Amino acid sequence: MGKKARTVKVVKEKTERWKESDPAPENAARLLPPMLAAYLEAGRLLADGTPTATSLHGLRLHGKRLRYAMELFRPCYGTAFETYLGLLKDAQGILGDLNDCATLLRVLPELPGPEEKKARLKNRVERSSAKLFRDFQRFWKEKMDHSGKETRWASYLAHPRKPAKKGAQ
Repeated sequence: MGKKARTVKVVKEKTERWKESDPAPENAARLLPPMLAAYLEAGRLLADGTPTATSLHGLRLHGKRLRYAMELFRPCYGTAFETYLGLLKDAQGILGDLNDCATLLRVLPELPGPEEKKARLKNRVERSSAKLFRDFQRFWKEKMDHSGKETRWASYLAHPRKPAKKGAQ
């Protein structure tokens, strides 16, 4: 299976479901680590390859789902949680800018105006897109996927705070 096919499979991988009978911290510990692992694996494959705009956009959407799920469980974690959410937001920002470039390149031929100006704009957007992808690769390798990061992050998500017992001060 090639990198592109594996990336699509990882991003579309199903996660477990919420169990109403379990308290929120148990649901968080069960749901978030596999979502994180799938996201980081997809990002790793894309950062190491030459992905399409569609696959980068898919990673952005996958990151949104992970971030929103994490935000639902915010009360179950401590202050370090905000650092992890910040990393997801930063990754989404870069991926969003890449998607903006891809969208502009897709619609540019249909826009009115002199072909010479559109060609210059296309050239600028392609250069911007290439720089943004290098920024994404650097960010991913330094902030999301450096040695031990996934293990620490997954361990943190797997061990939420336990809810206080009723009547305890």
